[in-house]
Amino acid sequence: MEVVFRIGALAGEGAFVMGRTLGKIFARAGYYVNGYPEYPSLVRGGHNSYTIVVSDKPVYSPRQNVDILLAVSKDALLFHKDSLKDNAVVFYSKQFSTEGLEFKPGVKLSPLPISDVLKEAGAPVIMKNVAVMAAALSAVGLPISYLEKVLEEEFSRKGEEILNLNKKVAQLMYEKSTEKAEIQLKPIEGAPKRIYASGNEITALGALAGGLGRYGA
Repeated sequence: MEVVFRIGALAGEGAFVMGRTLGKIFARAGYYVNGYPEYPSLVRGGHNSYTIVVSDKPVYSPRQNVDILLAVSKDALLFHKDSLKDNAVVFYSKQFSTEGLEFKPGVKLSPLPISDVLKEAGAPVIMKNVAVMAAALSAVGLPISYLEKVLEEEFSRKGEEILNLNKKVAQLMYEKSTEKAEIQLKPIEGAPKRIYASGNEITALGALAGGLGRYGA
């Protein structure tokens, strides 16, 4: 059982933060996760992507073809449409036009009411990424509580108002997004605890475990 997610966004829109957040969520749900951040655009406004492979078996490499595309920017629809599997789901803002874009016949296009959700919640546009991640969890059947837990860890220090706004956005989109992926990722009961970390972080942890006392660079 394997599901491949890809996040596509303008540089500065948070593709890598979203990728790491979703990776952490699926690891906590008991899955093996492999994350591949495409080398980032060094110019704000360029395109970045982050691919996540989620599986019930170890994953040793990234994947090219995608089950779920999270198109944070309109460009992502164009750049990644040819990597979509036959039954893929594409989430994007309903404000983006798909006119002139040709998708495979089996691809499901799911425009999201992101602006409506933000307006209903009284939230700023910067919280749109939370809405997109909530739609992704809804698509694979993972409880919204996994996203809420990460939001608590990330935003508690910024105060209750910011935290609650993020949670409200997540809950509203989770309820409004009805498109379901072919494979559902329910939490794996009894799975060992796993962490989701970068190669740099794992290397540092290994050095500490091996007895490193001081490092200078």
